[in-house]
Amino acid sequence: MRIRSLLALAASVTAAFACAAPAQAAAGGTTAADAGIYLLRDLRTGACLTPQGGDVGPALCGPGSEWQVRVEPGGAVRFADAAAPERCLAVSPLLVFPPMVWADRCDGGFTPSTWQVLERAPGEVSIAAVPDGGSYRFLTVEPGSPRATLGNDPAPRWQLVPLG
Repeated sequence: MRIRSLLALAASVTAAFACAAPAQAAAGGTTAADAGIYLLRDLRTGACLTPQGGDVGPALCGPGSEWQVRVEPGGAVRFADAAAPERCLAVSPLLVFPPMVWADRCDGGFTPSTWQVLERAPGEVSIAAVPDGGSYRFLTVEPGSPRATLGNDPAPRWQLVPLG
């Protein structure tokens, strides 16, 4: 009986910590994003994350690479395509590995489209998909790949470059 009580208490404390600060507890770092228009620049290649129709991948930074950051309650953000603000950065519903990232309807498409921006060092951030009860996955583009995907490495991969 006493062991069951201790286990219940431990589970309650763990759940309370996980709910209090999910981004920091799961991924480490601090949330760092303000509303505005940004380029999402890959720290390794200098390419920008760019919507290309429904696909999202690396391209030269320039017109068409802009994302509008919308801050949601609780600190999560949505990245809306600045040229088509009804489309947001989202996780593809295709069951492939690694999970692909694409642009989908912001107003309730098939996939989660909220993200945590986690500052790791000044000017360097990790961008994590906000899970539905799962573990955090991090936005990445592997060198030479035409598509953005999600990975397990929380290392900083991005620079948010404010425009205007």
